[in-house]
Amino acid sequence: MAKPTKDSSDLTFLGTKLQKMHKQILGWRWEMDPRVVEHAKWLVNYCTSVKRGEQVLIRLGGADFGGDPEGLELATEVYKEVSRLGANPLILVFPGEAIRGQLELTPEEDLTLTPRNYYELVKLSDVIIAIHADSNTRFLEHIDPKRIGKRFQALAPLQQQQLKKTMDGDHSPH
Repeated sequence: MAKPTKDSSDLTFLGTKLQKMHKQILGWRWEMDPRVVEHAKWLVNYCTSVKRGEQVLIRLGGADFGGDPEGLELATEVYKEVSRLGANPLILVFPGEAIRGQLELTPEEDLTLTPRNYYELVKLSDVIIAIHADSNTRFLEHIDPKRIGKRFQALAPLQQQQLKKTMDGDHSPH
């Protein structure tokens, strides 16, 4: 067994300090901006009229738009409000960098494939609340527009499913 060096013992000391700080932080609750809480209540209770037992998909970003941490506070408050009503929330996050990477790296022929797992999730959801909060609105500027177009074609069935729910009254407020 290697003998600890001065550097590794310094790291152990630092690790212990960080653990103590972490415990202190966990005991402290972050106060949310009341406007974010109010917006979440408005989205859940007025815009979508979520009801007890419903399956609620909270989408931060989308397979076509990124969702960065700026929207996570609102998504979290929406999650809490949905839970308070007795519904079943799920947050799905599409980080902008991940979307950019997908568009950049996916083989051309695969860009047109509809993601079945995401499609089924949309079908099973009673309510979908989409939150778009991109810190970098130009994250796709270096991607070939033809590749973006192909991806939009692949996502068309998802959009149709969401519109169908809206037209059938499954998503309409009040």
